[in-house]
Order: sequence, then C-alpha cells, then structure tokens
Amino acid sequence: MKKCVFLFILALISAAHFSYSGVDQRGNRDLTGQQRKLNGSIAEYKKAIEINPDDAVAHYNLGLVYVQKRMLDEAIAEFQIVVSLGPDHAMAHTGLGVAYVQKQMLDKAISELTIAIRIDPNLAAAHYNLGVAYYAKDMFDEAILELTEAIELNATLATAHYNLGLVYKAKQMYALAIAEYRKALKINPNLAMTHYNLGNVYLETGMFDEAIAEYQKTIEIDAMSAKAHYNLGLAYVHKGMLDEALAEYKNAIGLDANVTDAEKNIPGESKKTGLLDKIVAAYQTAMKANPNSANVHLKLGAVYGIKSMLNKAIAEYQTAISLSPNDAMAYAGLGLAYAQKGMLNEAIVQYQKTIKINPALAIVHSNLGLAYYRKGRLDEAIMELTKAIEIDSQIAMAHYHLGNAYKNKRMLDKAIMEYKKTIELDANLPEAHHNLKLVKRMKEFKSK
Repeated sequence: MKKCVFLFILALISAAHFSYSGVDQRGNRDLTGQQRKLNGSIAEYKKAIEINPDDAVAHYNLGLVYVQKRMLDEAIAEFQIVVSLGPDHAMAHTGLGVAYVQKQMLDKAISELTIAIRIDPNLAAAHYNLGVAYYAKDMFDEAILELTEAIELNATLATAHYNLGLVYKAKQMYALAIAEYRKALKINPNLAMTHYNLGNVYLETGMFDEAIAEYQKTIEIDAMSAKAHYNLGLAYVHKGMLDEALAEYKNAIGLDANVTDAEKNIPGESKKTGLLDKIVAAYQTAMKANPNSANVHLKLGAVYGIKSMLNKAIAEYQTAISLSPNDAMAYAGLGLAYAQKGMLNEAIVQYQKTIKINPALAIVHSNLGLAYYRKGRLDEAIMELTKAIEIDSQIAMAHYHLGNAYKNKRMLDKAIMEYKKTIELDANLPEAHHNLKLVKRMKEFKSK
C-alpha cells in the first residue's frame, strides 16, 4: 500500500513548501491554472540555462518544477547537474532525495538526504524528507528521530507533525499519533489527510463520535474523498446509525466504485466484512430483536438490492409488505428488484401499486417509464417519464430515458432537447453525449 506522506524542499531564491501527494495543502486536486504556471516556469528556467549553462540556481529551480509536475527523471537530471557544479550543494542533494522517494528508490533517497545533512546539519527539509524515506522503509525509530529534528529546526511544519503521526500510528502508539495530528491541525486546520488519518485512529480505538467529526471535516475540505465517506459509514455502523452509514456507502461508491476493494486503512477490516456486510449484520440483529418491524425488513431488502442479492431482497420486501401493506417504498423496492432481475411485468405491477399509494414519487414514475421503455411500450414510457420530470425536473436519467423514447419514435427535436437537459444536469454521462450526436446526425440525414 502506498503511504500517503507529504514531502517538501526549499528553493534557492525564496523558501517554498510543497506537497507531493497529488493534492494541495487543503486536499484539493491540482488546478489547470497551476499547471500553466509551472509550464511557464520551465520555459523561463530553460531560457536562463541557454544563456548560462552553469547557472546552478536555474538548474535547481527547474528541478523543483519538474518534481511538482512529477517529471522525476528530468528533476533528477537537473539536481545532478547542480551537484556536478558544486558537490556541497545541500539542497540539490535534498532535491535528489525527494525525487528518489517519489520513485520508490528509497536507498538512494536516504543516501542523498544523508549527504545533505552532512553538508548542512540544520537543513530542516533534509531531516524532514529523510524521516519520510525511513517511514517508507518501515524504519520507524529512525523516522521519528529525523522528523523530530525537523520540527525542532522549524516548528511551523504542520506536515512534519502529520508524518510523525503516521509513524506513531504505524507503531500503534495511538495517543502520540493523536497528539501529533492535533499539532498539525493547530498549525494548518485545512490538511484533509490529517483529519482523515486522525479519524482512522479514533475509529481504531473505539472513539466513534470523534471519528465521525474528523471524517466530516475531511469531507468538508475534500468532498471527493471516497475513503473518508466509506470510513464515515463504518463509524456510523458502530453508532447504530445505519441509514447514515448506507448513505455514506452510496457516496463512496459514487466517487470510486473500487473503494471497497482497496486495502483498508483500519486494521481488522477484511474484504469479507466490508461496510455493506456490517450494515446487513446490524439489520439482521435488529430483525431478531423485532421480527415484525416492516421498516427493518424494508431496509435490509434495500441493502440486499445494492449487493445484487436480488432473491433475498425480494423476500425482505415481500415480508415488509405483508407487515405493512400500505408502505409505498416497499412496493417500490420490490419493483426495482424485479426490474434488476429482468422481470419487467412484475416490476411494472409493483411500481403501479406504489404510485397508487403515493403518486408523488418522481423516481418511481421514472423507473416505471424505464420498464415500459424496455418493454417497447414507448407511449406509456413517455407518459411516465414526463410525470417524473413534472414532479422533479432534476432527475437526469428521467430526461435521458425520455430522450431515448423520443429517439425511437423519431421525434428528434424532443429527443435533442431531453439529451441536452440530461447533459446540463449530469455532464459526465457519456451515453447522453453519444445519443445527442447520433440524433443530430439522424436529423441532418432526414433533412437531406
């Protein structure tokens, strides 16, 4: 598992603190504007080198930019030129160490960083990155010594405390890890990965309220963190907040479909006992305590549906209906399970029962419209999908399926309108883009 650490080195002209974990100090993804600035810097430093090939400052700063762009071989070449121009250049050796860490060439990294410290024992960046290299090699005691030295030389290094927290966590020295993470956040409260890893420590040590708070802070800073959503779900399960746990599972899967397959950050979290399995176990326990709770059967059916255990889902929905015959959502869930099994006639019947109880459920009208569409009943599909949009115009897939129905009926202008609305609501739906181009070509061909 790749260890999420922060690295930094110092520029010759002005001090700079860089993060090389793929995110900025707030945990946000790199911006295109930043990349343009880096490309501009490369051009300027290259011009300086053309004028004076022995300009160590230009070579060094060009190496820094290459590191930021993850062009590590190019960075190494520039730093080596600086060393050849003056072998006692501590920061060039530090730059080499950082690049080698990024390339997972840890022995070379340690060698270069050790040279840097021999040249300048007070270079915080060298101690810092040597500590990171030792951590990456699981040499935890050595990592603690170097990171502690870096902090003594520069007390403002929030990420040094963060990395020291990682080391203490790896050694299962949880109280010390918590203390270091808190020190990091006191200096910089916007370090998303620090909140996340602090949440992990709290989760591992059974401090579930504190874990929830830290994962929520992580998501406030970096809403795209699938692992934070996933682990927040785990914390909710431990608190018995199963609806919230299921919602976070859906959030995590929506951001990264492979999040459940990744190696867990929580010791003892095996792949066979992931978040959904824990939710199922919790609902099963609740069901044993209260077997006549329609709500528990309904929610268990929903989880089985997500797990594609459709026969079990159907059984749970049917039990929920027998216990609460007027629960619209039980019929809706049963209809969805039937649809997922390809039993469209049965799905249509259940959707119709749902709408009879509660005609204001837009998503059920949408699902019924899709079932009609899949059966080739286009007029009925258009009617139901239109009703769904009248109730809630923000359902992208209702517009998409309505566009498909119009396309099949050769009502091309209406199809184009629906596909455009789909893309407006969800620009990341490739099928909508494809079908919009297709219908436009159909319309052009028809006009000719």
